[in-house]
Amino acid sequence: MTPPEAQAKDAQAIEETLRTGVAQPYEKEYVTKDGKRVPVLIGRALFRREGSTPLLLCFILDQTVRKELERQKDLFLGMTGHELKTPLVALRGMLQLVQRRLKRVLTTPGHLPPEMSTFLDGLQKSIVDSVRQIDVQTRLINDLLDVSRITAQTLRLSLRHCDLVSIVREIVEDLRVIAPERSLLLDLPEHTTVNVVADQDRISQVVTNYVTNALRYSSPNQPVSIGLDIQEDVARVWVRDQGPGLTQEAQKDIWQRFHQVKEVPVQSGSGKGLGLGLYICQTLIEQHQGEVGVESTPGEGSIFWFTLPLAT
Repeated sequence: MTPPEAQAKDAQAIEETLRTGVAQPYEKEYVTKDGKRVPVLIGRALFRREGSTPLLLCFILDQTVRKELERQKDLFLGMTGHELKTPLVALRGMLQLVQRRLKRVLTTPGHLPPEMSTFLDGLQKSIVDSVRQIDVQTRLINDLLDVSRITAQTLRLSLRHCDLVSIVREIVEDLRVIAPERSLLLDLPEHTTVNVVADQDRISQVVTNYVTNALRYSSPNQPVSIGLDIQEDVARVWVRDQGPGLTQEAQKDIWQRFHQVKEVPVQSGSGKGLGLGLYICQTLIEQHQGEVGVESTPGEGSIFWFTLPLAT
């Protein structure tokens, strides 16, 4: 947090305390005389006594040990993720090789008895399911690796000029292949190029996360809409589902690491993930100088969105 941002946060907390009697605790970093950085948690409350002047109480909690434990935990998760990912890549490759050979055998006419053909056809479907599960596990491991990079401040972006419309369209077309049974509705500007300076792979990751979450938490017979709007000097990408929606309290917490909304059940696809996807999305978009957000009402679905500055 830069000095101006820190001063603004302090002023906001004091104003909130005077207005409501208590301020939401927030994190800040102090620098000692010898240059050591000390992370702290600050909270304030207004103490009123009848007939006496109100007192403003403040506590400052040193979080150095907790932050170091969190850093060590994230580094451990990162190293573990690398070790877990290697055998999964090899296993996926072997299954795909078997898949291709089975397809070749099954498409050669007339040399297999019917019972063997039925057995191999079932085996091929099982391999497809296995590859899909490997992809799920790989995605979870990639999330752990991204969190490790974010914590270690080694997450780097490869920025270049790109068309946001093309990125969104390509991701949706890929997801239509992966989930052909679901209805994905696109609402994109026609014959328009929306130029942004971005890491195309990382923005694709954000869009994919938004859409797969919408598919997971909405009914299989309900469509998911994906769109892009231009608002002054930013492009706004949004994903609308018709799921159960989120309370105001849940909307504040969903961007935190490892947070999962317990009261919202998975309605299709695989179970809940690690609660890292939206945290990673928020970090990636903020590194692109953009913003993320959600608009939701319980029982009426949700709209998750992010913005990116337009290229000048």
